[in-house]
This record gives sequence, C-alpha cells and structure tokens, in this order.
Amino acid sequence: MRNFIIAIFTTLMMCSTAFGQDLGIDQLAEEILEVQENRWTIGPRVGLGFNTTPQETALVYLAKDAVAYEITYLGNTSSKSIGIAFEKEFEYAFIQFGLSHVSAGASFDVNGFGEKDKTKEIFNETYRNLEVPVLAGGKFKHFRLGAGPVFSANLNTTTDFEGLLGYKLKNSAINFGSQAAFGIDLGIFNIDIRYVKSFEAVGERMSFGGNEDNFKNRPSEIKVTIGTSF
Repeated sequence: MRNFIIAIFTTLMMCSTAFGQDLGIDQLAEEILEVQENRWTIGPRVGLGFNTTPQETALVYLAKDAVAYEITYLGNTSSKSIGIAFEKEFEYAFIQFGLSHVSAGASFDVNGFGEKDKTKEIFNETYRNLEVPVLAGGKFKHFRLGAGPVFSANLNTTTDFEGLLGYKLKNSAINFGSQAAFGIDLGIFNIDIRYVKSFEAVGERMSFGGNEDNFKNRPSEIKVTIGTSF
C-alpha cells in the first residue's frame, strides 16, 4: 500500500512538472509573437513616376535687354527612385517612413524674340533629390490606404537655361509635398500606387529678370513603388 501511494505521488509530481514546462513554452511563444507584432520592418523600395502636371506657357519680357521669351513648360520626365522603407503594422493601421534618392527632369519649349536673342529650342533640366516620404493610414487584410507628407532636399540641378539672358536658378534647398497611396501586400512584397504633388510651383525654381511668378502649376505625378520587407 505504501509503495502504491508513493507511485501515485511521484506520477502527480511528474505531471505537474511537465504541465509547468508546457506553460513556460506557451508563455515564451506568446512573448515571441508579441515581439514580432511590435517590431518595425525594413526593406528596399524602387519607384517609377509618371508626370500629371499640365503644360503651361509664360511670356517673359526683359525691357533692359529688349528681349522677349515665350516659354512653354512641357512637363516633367518620368522620375526614378531607389531607397529603403521602415514600416510598422497594427491590427487595422500602419505607418511607414522612407528614405529615397530620386532623379527626375523637366522640358521647356523656348522661343526668343529680339535683337540679342532669337532662341528656338527645347531646354531641359535634371534634378537629383533626397526624399523622405511618410505614410500612415488603415489596412484591411492585404490592402492599405494612406496619406502623408513628402520632404525633399535638392542635391543637384543641371539646366540648359544657364546661358539665357535674365535667367537665374532659384531652387529651394528644402521642398515639401503631399501624397496619397493605395497599396497591396503580397507576402513580403508590397506594391503602392501613389499620387504625389509638390507644394513648390514650377516657377519658384527659376526667375527671369527677377520675376519668379512665370509658372503657377505645381508638379504632380502618379508613382508606382515596389518593395519588400524583413
């Protein structure tokens, strides 16, 4: 009888120990899942933008030089971006920060009239910018919808306007814009379609004879970005 009681007690102790170990494993698994849910992901991202800015014509008259220009902004060239994105997801929301190098350009049809200048050609500009896009919004299963600001720092600008009478480059060191995006997540890959609009008008990047109000339109584009995260 005594041996039987000892056997039962030993069995109960072994079961209690095993049950305690199971609780420890379950608790550890829950902690790992909690860390995964609260962590930020990071990954590369590339993008291609398509211009949506309408054309615009400005007439510039330089009385001192007796020269007049008819300049038509033809639009921006397709932008290309490459960078990284940091993202955190919640149950029904997300927030994302990016850091990208962006190259873009613009074309202008220039006609000059006067004794000193009879220009008639296409002038081009190219820009290299460092951008920090910020997105926040809601998500439902694999779909995301968000909006946020875009901060841009100009790294370099080259222009064909440099030899034109009265021209002066007025590029802002820092520019701001806004964006709205619709995205879909496919595993570790994500695709966004974004509408991006600059707060800086085309005419604010240049002046002719001190006049900076030649072009009113603000550059905008539809940008497709593809990225992955880890």
